[in-house]
Amino acid sequence: MSPDSSSTSSSGVVPDVTPTVQYVIAVAAAITATAAVGTLGIAVSMWRNQKRILRTVFGAEQNEAWNGLMEMVLRHREVLEEEGHL
Repeated sequence: MSPDSSSTSSSGVVPDVTPTVQYVIAVAAAITATAAVGTLGIAVSMWRNQKRILRTVFGAEQNEAWNGLMEMVLRHREVLEEEGHL
């Protein structure tokens, strides 16, 4: 086998890549990168929404006046039981 051969079997030389293959690889890389960024954006959005829902339902530590919907419902239930409405 000659040293300038384009075979990869024993010499480790990479064969020539056609422009079509280069284009396909570039398009595939762009699609993959776009999908990765989109997935990250969706994941961050879901995480923020989950945190917002948890603050609404269970309260926020930084806001002393808001203990969340669960605490409000329990207080209302206690008052209604004391008044004999439940």
